[in-house]
Amino acid sequence: TESRVIGALAYGAGYEAMSWTQTALEVVEVCKPCVKWDCEGRTYAMDCYLKLLVRLCHIYDTRGGVKKIKDGASQEQILNETRLQKLQRELVKDFAEVATSRLLARLIWALAEHFDLHGLDPLLADDPEDALNIIVA
Repeated sequence: TESRVIGALAYGAGYEAMSWTQTALEVVEVCKPCVKWDCEGRTYAMDCYLKLLVRLCHIYDTRGGVKKIKDGASQEQILNETRLQKLQRELVKDFAEVATSRLLARLIWALAEHFDLHGLDPLLADDPEDALNIIVA
């Protein structure tokens, strides 16, 4: 299955797949477990995964939270932004299981610029499960 995932990532990171963000989002969701793999120096799949993740974060501008219908967002856009932000939070919770420190650093870099810090609950400031606390730790 690893070769199928690498193939999906390579396709998903390509220009053609980006005209269908729905497909790209599905690839990023399905391939999320790859950050836990020890690829023994084979970083191509990880590079593709992070590149695709960052492209989606740029397209949906995840820093500003999920857009609303009153702001002109379509139902599909709202759904996709919600899915992408959920994926970001899941990836943060997986930090402890990331295979290598190099990949962890790259994953933090890929998420940091695109994470919706304003959407975090200030009441969770002492919660070890809070995304910001995980990033800082």
